[in-house]
Amino acid sequence: FPVTIIALSFSPNATYASIRHGGAEFKNKTFHIYEKRHREDPLGKVYIGRTGGTKDIKKDVRSMDSSHHMNSQKYGEAKGLHSSKNKAAIRGQEQRLIDYRRAKGDDSNRINGISPKNKKREYYLKEAEKEFGKEVNCD
Repeated sequence: FPVTIIALSFSPNATYASIRHGGAEFKNKTFHIYEKRHREDPLGKVYIGRTGGTKDIKKDVRSMDSSHHMNSQKYGEAKGLHSSKNKAAIRGQEQRLIDYRRAKGDDSNRINGISPKNKKREYYLKEAEKEFGKEVNCD
């Protein structure tokens, strides 16, 4: 089927969004990482996730959180941690935070943000490091 390219950019994320969605929906989109802590053990298990939207981090995360699958498992309100226009950096940072939490023993994510088999895994992780720095700490 024919594809109309509305905008062309040197950024892989913007080009993808422009081709797939005509650019209009993602023009002002920001991507976010959040955490949810178990209500009965606030210093214990932590769920890390990502979302996006066109408002600010607080509003976008709150909107996503109202129907979050971990709410039924006694996880509390989501708290925004990072924001970026760079979707690849957010994917990479989500995985870095999951890995950090797993190393500490308090991760509750059942799956990775990025599969170890994903061919773009290293690219996402490098984008995260460029955007957020080498050190990962979310305590």
